[in-house]
Amino acid sequence: MDLSHALNITPVERLLISYKGSEDVLKYCESKLVPFFEQNVASWKRQGRQFPFPLHVKFMLRFVPYSPDLLIDLSKNGHHKWDQHAFLHLFFMKPSSVDEYRTGSRHEASEWFASVSQVNGTEWLIVFDSTKAREKKNRGTLLERIKSDFAKHTSRVVEVHEGSSQCMNGLQLLMQSYLLSSLDTFVGHEESYLSVLKEDYKNSDFNFIAYCEYQMEMSRLYNTLGVLEHVLAKYDELDALLSLIVDHFSKESAKPSWLCGEQHVGDGCPLLAALAQCNAPPKRKAVSLIEIRSLIVAHQIIVSLRIFDERVRHVSDGAPPNAIQMKCDFAAIILRYSNHCITSICEERSAMGLKLNHPELQCWTVAFCVEAMQFVSLLTQAAHVEHASYFACSLSTRKCTAVRCVGFV
Repeated sequence: MDLSHALNITPVERLLISYKGSEDVLKYCESKLVPFFEQNVASWKRQGRQFPFPLHVKFMLRFVPYSPDLLIDLSKNGHHKWDQHAFLHLFFMKPSSVDEYRTGSRHEASEWFASVSQVNGTEWLIVFDSTKAREKKNRGTLLERIKSDFAKHTSRVVEVHEGSSQCMNGLQLLMQSYLLSSLDTFVGHEESYLSVLKEDYKNSDFNFIAYCEYQMEMSRLYNTLGVLEHVLAKYDELDALLSLIVDHFSKESAKPSWLCGEQHVGDGCPLLAALAQCNAPPKRKAVSLIEIRSLIVAHQIIVSLRIFDERVRHVSDGAPPNAIQMKCDFAAIILRYSNHCITSICEERSAMGLKLNHPELQCWTVAFCVEAMQFVSLLTQAAHVEHASYFACSLSTRKCTAVRCVGFV
């Protein structure tokens, strides 16, 4: 396995944009919009004092046919899946005259508008391609009529026509503004919901598996936006919350309902197996500490590698002057995460009084340590990472001890 293969284990997803109306206008606009948003960064100024600096995000878009199911109704309590909703809704039309508009696009646009307007806060735009209308000298009267029909929302009626980069730039900037608004509202709602859930972590009925799934969904959203530091922060938060939960319940007689009493180590390679189910924890009522910590550290490692790759790519032509040091720094991060994971598992298993098949644990330990070193080797040799030698030695010692123990079984 090389670095490129590791980075492709978890593919990047796309934000949904719904469309209705003219397929011809869709194809024309899609060919201009998708590359623009992939190549340009938007400044996302989060609401609230806790976000003093804007995030620089990229919108990876996918156009899908409109359906009412794609509307994000945040008035409904609970968790919402971002990948099942559209953040912006577009209606495309290309009439050549007022009569053609009346008999064709107008009724369909009105029905679509009535549908998207049912949910407060929905962001939408009507895109009018005036190419044919210009040819027949009807552009002015037709645009005036369309805006008259949507008199309260004239700013949401956008004109484009083939060959005009200025009009397309206007659409791109307007879409960017509405996407940022929709994104900010959605993320604010979801993070508030997660914050409320988290407050109940000391309750034995707290569903950490569901919380973990929701947090991982937010991580996937940040990953789609290209803000990898925020992705890593979400997994670090999960790691810290898990430590808090275990610390609390190690002093209680009751145990969390989501935690397996009999520890399950899983099958195959611990880290790669965890990455294979990248979207959520195992679909069971209870999971083991080994499973959940393997899942978290697997993502901490892969996101760290992506951050490394991104920083290398952003450097100008040729190898960056500090490439060797950068590789060592990120190798140290992987070693630190790996050592923290296996150390936490051993300490928490003991603190919680959890049972585990000893030979099975030793085999898992060997596999985990070998895999961790394999990920480190994608950057450099562990022996070259002087400022993380303790972590490297600790992992090697655990592996050797586990091999020796297995030999005595």
